Amino acid sequence: MAAYGCAFDGFQDTLLVNQGVQVFSNSYIEGSVDFIWGNSKAYFHQCYVASNTPRTYITAQNRPNAAWAGGFVFDKS
Repeated sequence: MAAYGCAFDGFQDTLLVNQGVQVFSNSYIEGSVDFIWGNSKAYFHQCYVASNTPRTYITAQNRPNAAWAGGFVFDKS
């Protein structure tokens, strides 16, 4: 899945990245707590990531075990 120039605005659990490889580019992502979550591979390129709550967690990576090949990459975001 790929998203370019999109806006994702919510609170908790705003953006679920849960299957395959997902790519987000030039997008806006906003939430309150662990609002980017899931267990797939996700690449965020030049995205604006904003928290509407001070001192909070942005991501909640949910790999089922240490051997699972998932993770998030934030590049120029």
